[in-house]
Amino acid sequence: MTTVRECVLLAFAFCRIGLYTCYRRIFYGPPPPPRPGFSAICIGITGAGKSKVLAVLCSEKDEIIPTQGFSIKDVPFENAILHVKEIGGSEMLRKYWKKYYRGVQGIIFVVDSSCDEDTLKIASEEFCKAIMDPDLAGLPLLVLLNSIDQSKARSIEEITNAFNINELCSERKWSIRNCYACDADSARSAFKPFIENMLEQYGHSNDNNRL
Repeated sequence: MTTVRECVLLAFAFCRIGLYTCYRRIFYGPPPPPRPGFSAICIGITGAGKSKVLAVLCSEKDEIIPTQGFSIKDVPFENAILHVKEIGGSEMLRKYWKKYYRGVQGIIFVVDSSCDEDTLKIASEEFCKAIMDPDLAGLPLLVLLNSIDQSKARSIEEITNAFNINELCSERKWSIRNCYACDADSARSAFKPFIENMLEQYGHSNDNNRL
């Protein structure tokens, strides 16, 4: 049986909770609305820097090891959360990329902007295959140029032309941005137009779709 003392303590606890809630609302405002979540696939050939970029965005401190199969990360941004499935980019794994396309809402294609011509040609061919896949038709796209601090780094215009992005992506929202993978601010800035395109295409009330 509940005693008078227990009732008083319980009432006092509820009062404290109520006062704290009022204090928070008066001085800090109401809690922020939940951020929408979007599913995205992150692809690019081996060495492009996919794992490094995602690790920096997630504030991971461990040694970065190239993805051998696939990994899934929830990447938080100020106005959205990306549920990213990263697929390894080796020659053996690239033929399996399309198995992971269905159900995603956006594409992140990472390119080493300082790679040699042969590697760039392979990256361009794989980009074309991915963009032309029916399961990825019309999805927002981010082309991320990594290694921009290298002396042989190519410009946004050079990669845009090499990948024929203007023609291939004329019917989708797309952006291409430089990114210094070791710097979180640089990476987040590069993702900003991609997030905006996702919000514009799917709305701000997306129900946190996951891969």
